[in-house]
Amino acid sequence: MSRTDARRPEDPEVGLRSWLELLAKLDGAVIPCRGGAAEFHSDDPREQRTAARACQPCLLRQECLAFALASGQTSGVWGGTTPQDRRRARREGRRTA
Repeated sequence: MSRTDARRPEDPEVGLRSWLELLAKLDGAVIPCRGGAAEFHSDDPREQRTAARACQPCLLRQECLAFALASGQTSGVWGGTTPQDRRRARREGRRTA
C-alpha cells in the first residue's frame, strides 16, 4: 500500500467512516498520489504546486478535497490543493457564512 495509509483524518468524528469510504474508492484506482511521491507531503510550495497539478486528472479529486476540508487537513496536497489553498478556502467560507 502507498503512503495514503499515513494520511489519517485529524478529527475521529469525521474521520473513520469518511476515510474508509475514500479508501474503498481508491482500491484499484490509478491516482497520482498512490505511489507515495514525496512532493505530495513536501513543505516546499514549488513541490506542492507540482503535486497539485498532478491531481487534476484524478477521478477522485473532488472526494479527496471534500475529505481534506471536512477533516481539517493542514499539510500535504489533497484534491489538487495545497495547504495554502485550503486555508484560503476556509477563510473565504467563513466570510460568506
